[in-house]
Amino acid sequence: MQNTQTPAIGAPAHLAKGFNPESICLLSLQHALDAIQQAHTDKATKGKGQAYHQLLNAFHQAILPLFFAEAQGNLSEVSRLMGIHRETITVWCKQLGLNTRMNGEVQA
Repeated sequence: MQNTQTPAIGAPAHLAKGFNPESICLLSLQHALDAIQQAHTDKATKGKGQAYHQLLNAFHQAILPLFFAEAQGNLSEVSRLMGIHRETITVWCKQLGLNTRMNGEVQA
């Protein structure tokens, strides 16, 4: 019987599809510097900065599509992989405007 599984058993799905993890940078230095500058502006106008919230959103925007691709769009599997309740992931996706219901991959 011929093996019809992915090329490397146990290999993450995105790697099996030719995904190059070295081509991804979750948060660039420029992104962090922009968040710091915005935090100074927010502090001056609103009394406090929002750098953590801004960077956390950028982080979620970067990692959620990777986990959804790995889990082939299965929210429960994403939840298990990340160790986070599925409702939390759903809330993050809604806040970021990510659609998790199209072809098993997260769409912006």
